[in-house]
Amino acid sequence: MSMNLQAVGAAIGGIIPLIMNRTRKTWTLVGLAVVGIPLIAAWAWEVARTRNHNRHSPPTHLTDWSNDAFVAILFLSMLNRIASSLWQYIILWFLGCFSNLLRKAVNYAGVLRGCLGAGEAICFGVDSIAVPYMKEAAMIFAFYIAGVFIFLYLALFHISNTEYFSHEEGVVIPNHMLAEASVEGIIPDSNVSESTSVRAEQVSASEKTTEKV
Repeated sequence: MSMNLQAVGAAIGGIIPLIMNRTRKTWTLVGLAVVGIPLIAAWAWEVARTRNHNRHSPPTHLTDWSNDAFVAILFLSMLNRIASSLWQYIILWFLGCFSNLLRKAVNYAGVLRGCLGAGEAICFGVDSIAVPYMKEAAMIFAFYIAGVFIFLYLALFHISNTEYFSHEEGVVIPNHMLAEASVEGIIPDSNVSESTSVRAEQVSASEKTTEKV
């Protein structure tokens, strides 16, 4: 169920920015709020839920779908899984905001996957030494709190509406971005035609490099 909800949420989240014309910084803040607030709420709830859990004395009365408590646990499980999964996409969004170079973006994504794998290994190790459930949940909650505030700082002070004009070598600037930049005064009108011809040369060079690879 959570996977289906993730797919629906991802589709909606991808369509809305295309329909509503807002800046990248605005969507960054909106996305951080939409994902970060439920994520923090879910893990705060998880800390409260596990405060009386004891590994050495498991509950004798198990909860199933016919119990009243099942609804709350199911809701928490869905909220936790969906928000935690979307958090990974928020990280990829931030990484994508800092460069338009495909190779650099792929390297960033690779480092992220490596960190996720290392984090899972650490979590399994911590769980294997029988750390109390509440402490595990509190540790994860603290990491997410720190992450939300770090990304909030980056969104407010380090995310620009485009990186196309940051002079990264090898970046091909789309014509519509050149036109928008000219209207907004980011580049002079006289540079648009020149940049367009340079763009054609960059595309040709990029294709040759791809063929060699």
